[in-house]
Amino acid sequence: MAIQFDQALGNQPQALAYRTSRSAILAGNLVNQETPGYRPQDLSFQHLLDVEDTQARMVRTNPLHLSKVGQVAATPDVVTRAPLQSPVNGNAVEPEREQLAFMRNATDFNRGLYFLRARLNGLSLAINGP
Repeated sequence: MAIQFDQALGNQPQALAYRTSRSAILAGNLVNQETPGYRPQDLSFQHLLDVEDTQARMVRTNPLHLSKVGQVAATPDVVTRAPLQSPVNGNAVEPEREQLAFMRNATDFNRGLYFLRARLNGLSLAINGP
């Protein structure tokens, strides 16, 4: 019986890719905290949920049904985040808020990496035995 790695690993690779993309955007916000007029950006996780929810409802229960033509993997939307305080020079980056978001994202990335490593160890144990 062949192992389907995309099914065996679950959604962990996609979650890590999302966290990596978000990390780059949050780092860009921190780098541009002194740039006049800069607006902080973030990824819209809600967009991913909406796309996945829509795709989850589409189940082909009969071979005569049409397949999902042109389906592409969901990519998160980059959105501009509104500041909590009004900016003085037009720059809406709040360093403390960005650092907190970056730290939480890094923690979530490490947690996802831990789960992925655990799944890979489980697969290795299943293949090689104890």
